[in-house]
Amino acid sequence: MQSQNVHLTTAIEHVEQFDETIETLYKRFFTEWLPTAEYEQVDGAQLEIYGGMGELGYVELWFAVRKNASSESLAGE
Repeated sequence: MQSQNVHLTTAIEHVEQFDETIETLYKRFFTEWLPTAEYEQVDGAQLEIYGGMGELGYVELWFAVRKNASSESLAGE
């Protein structure tokens, strides 16, 4: 089995209303962060983690990503 450089990255936001915010976080990950990051999404874990209570509640979204091949080759120059 070949080893891959796969990293998990998170988007974290403290919220009170989870439904609307989760949709917003997914949208921001795919339309804002991912297109401008030096990473690409890969097959792997995708998690939603909920914690806290009341006004201190939060949600974390975890995505499996790896460095883009183009950014890895630039780092080696």
